[in-house]
Amino acid sequence: MSDTLIDSRLMRLLNHRLTLPFVDTVCAPDSFDLPVSPEKRRSLDFQELAYLHPQYFQPDPLALSESGVDSSEPYYVVRLAGWDAYHDVGNQGLSPAGTRELVGFLEQHGTVYLSSEGDLPPDLEPYRLSAPPERIHDVLYYADLYVGDSGTMSTEAALLGTPAIRTNTMVGDDDENVFHELEQRYELLSSFRDEDEALREVKRLVRSGIDKTSRHERRDQLIDEQPNVTERMVDVILERTP
Repeated sequence: MSDTLIDSRLMRLLNHRLTLPFVDTVCAPDSFDLPVSPEKRRSLDFQELAYLHPQYFQPDPLALSESGVDSSEPYYVVRLAGWDAYHDVGNQGLSPAGTRELVGFLEQHGTVYLSSEGDLPPDLEPYRLSAPPERIHDVLYYADLYVGDSGTMSTEAALLGTPAIRTNTMVGDDDENVFHELEQRYELLSSFRDEDEALREVKRLVRSGIDKTSRHERRDQLIDEQPNVTERMVDVILERTP
């Protein structure tokens, strides 16, 4: 199963030629440019639904207090990725200055929780989210807003119906299909290459009031229209089982 686009076409071809000859079936979005025959390919857009589909994930409000999250007032989750994966080479996310401006604005309207893969500057460390990894989706579900440079967590927040804003230098016309679908078809995600534009959208959204009801309605539409990933994967495996 694949949904990550490597920027370099040469690296994509090398990766595919080293792996695909040994693969019986590939599950990938329709627009993903894998050089693989239709007989081997199965359409699957949102792999995160394997664990976030409502059949498998039900948010637990008790997880918030266990994670050190105060739900008595609005709260916002900010995610900073590590940017050290092979497919991240040459790209970047939120800058320290942008993160400070974002946190400074959001804390005027609620509590800010920073989820970071790396070390944080001393002035931002007090905002670090202390939730255990297995509780992060509960925290995301009940958040009033998610803002971050991580592709995966942006997708997860959107699929949970939480208003989600993504910013990094990967954003563009050749962005991955999952982000185009979430933004253009379901209006569950807003992506920005320029972090200043992302910050302006954050401020506009918070000041105008966040309507989570309509987000959850669009999320329900997505769930109705998209396949149950776990069931699809089981079907694919059984296809190849003697």
